[in-house]
Amino acid sequence: MIWFFTFLIALLLASLHLWLLSIPMLSGGVFVAQCGLWLVGLSMWYRQSTRDQIDSQMYYWMQTLLTTLSIKKTITETFVNVVQQYQLKKEHWIDPYMSNDSLHALRNLKQRFTHPLYGLFITTLEFYEEQGGDVLILFDSILQQTRMVESRRIEIQTLTKRYFFQWVFLWILNLFILLMSKFVLMDLFNVMKTNVIFITSITFILLYFPLSHLWWLQQWQHRKKKTL
Repeated sequence: MIWFFTFLIALLLASLHLWLLSIPMLSGGVFVAQCGLWLVGLSMWYRQSTRDQIDSQMYYWMQTLLTTLSIKKTITETFVNVVQQYQLKKEHWIDPYMSNDSLHALRNLKQRFTHPLYGLFITTLEFYEEQGGDVLILFDSILQQTRMVESRRIEIQTLTKRYFFQWVFLWILNLFILLMSKFVLMDLFNVMKTNVIFITSITFILLYFPLSHLWWLQQWQHRKKKTL
């Protein structure tokens, strides 16, 4: 899917470059550069989105386990009950981590849930297995941190969507202006497209599109790391 969108966006922008300047060789170079830049950007976005989805699964998984554990009292019975709930919902991402030992299966999930909170959760769960205690009191701090981090994550996602749509709108406006200038200033455009500075400017504007996407992604990741 990433390859398809990369090819499609690069082809559209290279086609626009060719239509504006009528320089096939340069437009071919723009297409190759666009492919490389968009591939990096979309791959980065996909990895981060997948990470967010997994973190969201982790929060829900931990909360479901602790709620069930406060009722069932034993880790094995709790684990079996929760897994059955997930299987009924046809969420099979848990299957590769299954084990006959419930606690061992929960430890295996650290391969998927790499967030430090899950490591703390497993450590506390091991302590509960050995010493017992009141589940809600023992895990109260973890539950509070989980809710706080999840709340921040949702807030960042909301802000990210807002900034992303602003970025998209600005670029649609820029590309629209380029298109209209071709029609409205046709004679001037035909003269200008032989000018090296003009050719360079148009090429730079179209290449700056994926570069600005990469910059936006880096700012997004930096903001997330700083907040979470």
